Amino acid sequence: MSIESAYNKRLGPEATIDKVEAVLEHINVPQPAIQYISRNSRVIKWLLILLAIFVVSFSLWRSSHQKQIQNGASALAVAISDPQEQRQASLEKIVEEYDSTPAATWAKVELARFAMTQGNFKDAADRFGAIRGETSESNPLYGLLLYGNAQALEGAKDFVGAIALYHELQNIAGYKFIGFYGEGRILEEQSQAERALAIYNDYVITAGDDPNMAQNKLLMQSRIEQVKAVITK
Repeated sequence: MSIESAYNKRLGPEATIDKVEAVLEHINVPQPAIQYISRNSRVIKWLLILLAIFVVSFSLWRSSHQKQIQNGASALAVAISDPQEQRQASLEKIVEEYDSTPAATWAKVELARFAMTQGNFKDAADRFGAIRGETSESNPLYGLLLYGNAQALEGAKDFVGAIALYHELQNIAGYKFIGFYGEGRILEEQSQAERALAIYNDYVITAGDDPNMAQNKLLMQSRIEQVKAVITK
């Protein structure tokens, strides 16, 4: 027959709960709360265990993801400096191995730009369009993607699609001039000088007295005079 030691008694469940209640009373926890904790001590214990597991798991995932981001950035820097004949394969490898990281996104952008330098404008437009679909409009990268997509469509002779994207750029800070000028330029090339002139004038009105747009406003006003001279000939 085993004899229960004083040590075991001291660490028994009831004694443990009593100690917890004493601590809670000492820090002035309301009595109803103490009673609730006492009644649900087993559930609370398991919740705390699950919380600890979640915290540890999240910390491990975060550390692993951060390492993947750093490795992806290093791989991207190497890929961009690769010889032209190897660059596409290197960039596609980054997209595959470092998916869901900034490096993968920039690798996709570089692949789209690379397609443009090779004259593959339709492929470039498709690539820019796919990246845009994965990017929030609130992301600072969105305007750059929109601009690249507009250029690619213009290169592919899809002027209707290009004008639509240049028009969208007119509503994005930092890209307003590009949007108005791009749309107007295409209209000029299509012998629609009157419509182009209206677009250019819209930019001047939009710029108003904004000092940040003053230089581009002067450029647009100069373009307006050039278009007027063509119209009056």
